[in-house]
Amino acid sequence: MKRPDLQRMLKQMSEYDMVLFTKLDRLSRNVLDANNINKIFLDHNVYMKAIDEDDIDTSTADGTFMFNLKVSLAQREIEKTGERIKAVFEYKRIKKEMIGKCKYRLRRSR
Repeated sequence: MKRPDLQRMLKQMSEYDMVLFTKLDRLSRNVLDANNINKIFLDHNVYMKAIDEDDIDTSTADGTFMFNLKVSLAQREIEKTGERIKAVFEYKRIKKEMIGKCKYRLRRSR
């Protein structure tokens, strides 16, 4: 994780009992990272609650279930998007179509 504010917060866990965040996808979209963060929190008796998502509150069994479910769905969506992009690029490569935008134009010799 290259998130300095999150790293700083994780080092100060003894000062908190609950961490609020706006939406789960702002915390993490990766199952492993999200669960590692949650484990650090739980080791310090700190819970997480999403402000904009009423069903995410790791101080309850249902909230923890929704946390795990939604983080898994977010990671799946990222992976599916990657698969779709790769498929489009492969299709364009086979059809010999341009992939992306060209910054430079070739000058024709006169």
